[in-house]
Amino acid sequence: MSEAHQPFMIDLLTDREEEILRLMASGLSNRDIAENLVISFETVRWYTKQIYSKLGVNSRAQAIIRAGEVLDRDTSPTAEALLTLPAYPLSFVGRQQELQEIGRLLADPNVRLLTIAGLGGMGKTRLSIEAARQNAAQFSDGIFFIPWSDAGLTGDPFLAIVRGMNLQSGTDSRHSLLHYLEGKAGLFILDNFDPAAHSVEVITDLLQQTRRVKLLITARASLNVREEWVRYLEGFTFPKEDVPGQLETYDAVQLFLERARRFRADFSLDENRSCVVEICRLVDGMPLAIELACTWLKTLGCRDVLREIERSIDFLIARERDVDDRHRSIRAVFDYSWNLLSDEEQRVFQRLSMFRGGFGYEAARQVAGATVPLLSNLIDKSLLYRNSRGWYEIHGLLRQYAGQRLERIATDAMSTRSSMVSAWASLVKGNFERVREIAGYFLDNKDDHKSIYEEAFGLSLLGVLAGMDEDYLRALQLCEASQNLFSQHDEIVDPIAAVFTHLGLAIAFCGTGSYPLARQQILAALQVASELHVPAFVTLCLPVVAIILAHEVEVERAIEVMALAFTHPASTPTWMEEWPVLVRLRADLRLELGAESFGEIWNRGIQADLETVMHDFGQGTGEK
Repeated sequence: MSEAHQPFMIDLLTDREEEILRLMASGLSNRDIAENLVISFETVRWYTKQIYSKLGVNSRAQAIIRAGEVLDRDTSPTAEALLTLPAYPLSFVGRQQELQEIGRLLADPNVRLLTIAGLGGMGKTRLSIEAARQNAAQFSDGIFFIPWSDAGLTGDPFLAIVRGMNLQSGTDSRHSLLHYLEGKAGLFILDNFDPAAHSVEVITDLLQQTRRVKLLITARASLNVREEWVRYLEGFTFPKEDVPGQLETYDAVQLFLERARRFRADFSLDENRSCVVEICRLVDGMPLAIELACTWLKTLGCRDVLREIERSIDFLIARERDVDDRHRSIRAVFDYSWNLLSDEEQRVFQRLSMFRGGFGYEAARQVAGATVPLLSNLIDKSLLYRNSRGWYEIHGLLRQYAGQRLERIATDAMSTRSSMVSAWASLVKGNFERVREIAGYFLDNKDDHKSIYEEAFGLSLLGVLAGMDEDYLRALQLCEASQNLFSQHDEIVDPIAAVFTHLGLAIAFCGTGSYPLARQQILAALQVASELHVPAFVTLCLPVVAIILAHEVEVERAIEVMALAFTHPASTPTWMEEWPVLVRLRADLRLELGAESFGEIWNRGIQADLETVMHDFGQGTGEK
């Protein structure tokens, strides 16, 4: 029998794929399988392609022949090795790339300690169990699942492992365990390991005193030991937009459909496409959040569920009785991670949470006051990650959670840095009273110990608000006063104060008809934002860019910029909706071009690349 025909090939299939393969072997068509499992016909077709690929076949007939070879095999000792793994009533969905990567690492003799780190609710436990099940043939002496909470109950981590293996322990559980494992090839899954609360001595002992034992650990944070290999688990893949025929290829959508049909057998993706995409995007593909959202579908429509999530993360709470307390709500998940942080880590993380759409190191350092070691700690604890462009990002729901904590702090109890970040966040949300309160605090409490940039920031805040109220002369006076403070001192200009000063001046010059000067000031603001790699600062400037382009008779580009401003992941639509100039411009252009043409250009703007748009604007002369 060739390698492709080996019986253990079935371990590569997920629960759902094996289920579909059995139904195929029993003679059911794809449509029959869809009706039997209450899933769509397209979903069955997608799973069928996965099965063909994994079994190395090209046709249904070949797959059925292979099914006869692998489905009813005797799996001893592999079956025995799986006995300690928890059983789940719901099928495993997605994570095929992660499973392949974990399988590769488990097969590598140089990898003996593999940590799957990530936020709570990402599915670390479920993934580790599925990975162990698929790679069981490697561990002839067993796979042992150890809930690490048991170590806290016993006070002895070695005893917790011994009991998890159903072994008899003597007076010395460590000696009993290590003696038993001599020469054995086994895999231990230490679930929800907490390196902050438990010594890593047990990890070190198991690795040093055995030769063939491997450890697969799930944790909120990496262990930071030399032997460790770490893979950080993020959310499921999810679509950025509704692309016909492609939605069901995303893990997040597959999970949503499977779980939704637990509560609504008639749930249709075709009828709820945009809503499903928006929910998956809003929760950044977090599996737990998707599952909690789906539990409400028996009570609410999909669009209503979306609106409730947008209002508050507290809507995402479990209704089933048999849910672990740690996963009963998204807030409980985040509270657990929050309590692992030091006071300084909490303060900096609150500030970082204001950066919608990611941020660079200079923004973290200059705006949030973060150090390299602190950023490293936040990454280790799965609260921060670096994307493919090298920017830092925070999970969307977690960012909302930390931002709410910052908003609840009284102004006089905040540090200067936190106050500035809070003012910026309040402006983009349209909470102008909070902005005035913070600006007043900076100006009323200035003294010799206060730095110039704090006073400048207070002035620039009030200048921006005056411009929003169309009091352009006052906006000009306030922002020029802010600019003069910088020019009179050698102090390094604070980036937030600089952005707001240039923005306020640009708004004022737009209002007084001095568009060349407005272009000059908004380009200066964009320059600061680009140097810091902060998309949220860039989108803050987009409304002014749109107004300048409209004045320069670049009507289509103006509409595209407005569309991008309202729909970019780092968008700040609330404050834009409050600016009368922008409201009038949008209405005038719609009337001038007609709703259909306006809509076509708007949709084109939604797809535009932020960096390209800003580069093209920077290349313009402003002359018409």
